[in-house]
Amino acid sequence: MVGLHLLKHARGISDDQVCAQWIENAYFQFFCGETYFQTKLPLDRTSMSVWRGRIGAEKLELLLAETLAAATRAKAVDKSQMQARHRRYDGADQSRRASDGQPSAAARG
Repeated sequence: MVGLHLLKHARGISDDQVCAQWIENAYFQFFCGETYFQTKLPLDRTSMSVWRGRIGAEKLELLLAETLAAATRAKAVDKSQMQARHRRYDGADQSRRASDGQPSAAARG
């Protein structure tokens, strides 16, 4: 579940999109801990929003920050490779739609 949320945030995509890409992408599956290629998602897509609601936005933000800090400490990424994304952790993009880069309805007011 954590891996899917990290991928979702890193790619700026929806729950549905990250789940669809996980099924097709061996790299996504490996990142999430799978050792063999899977042809079926091991969870119901709706459980992502349930989990996100249980953990809360603040803890999800702390998890993401610690993941980035650990990657920096391990020299897996350089700080110059990171860019800020302005996303709410309920999955809605406040500034840009991930699909086309246009301002979202929420950002337009």
